[in-house]
Amino acid sequence: MKRFSATQNFTVLSDLMRLFSDADEIVYRSFCDLEPDEIATLCRDARRLASHVRLRNPGRKMTDIVRDYGVSVRREEWETPGILFFAECEMSPPLIRLNTGTISALAGLMRLWAPESDLHWFSDETISEVATAHELSHILDPARSPKTRELHAHAFAREATGLPFSPLLYDDLLQRMSKGSEPFRR
Repeated sequence: MKRFSATQNFTVLSDLMRLFSDADEIVYRSFCDLEPDEIATLCRDARRLASHVRLRNPGRKMTDIVRDYGVSVRREEWETPGILFFAECEMSPPLIRLNTGTISALAGLMRLWAPESDLHWFSDETISEVATAHELSHILDPARSPKTRELHAHAFAREATGLPFSPLLYDDLLQRMSKGSEPFRR
């Protein structure tokens, strides 16, 4: 597994968290070329689906909920040259594979850089829950176009897990670290 560098002084983590804490409709305008009404519809559909899942499963972890949908969860470490993934899914049979190496690498580095008050959001368990929710979205709504499926899954995961920022922050941090960008001041 690729190990991330830990040099300092790229940006302030709190600034990134503030940016990614805006409503998904605002965050996504910076990440895609969809029209605002398309983004709003996509986010509304994702939140509706996530709310339905949560209402049927109050207080349960996503890793338990997916099993009720007939989805297996496998935790393993793998590498894909040039690309880092937290998870991936297969449709038949339904399976979510959590990449423990990538999840642990991000969680480990964030223990060094995230303020104590935010560490919960960067734990192995929380990142795994968010990744599981993201992949469940793909399984529950497989007809989504390639152009919208990832943003829909991010909005679904945020709503389903109660994450206070867009899961795109995890992706952004992962990409910065994998490129050797200097991490963050608190």
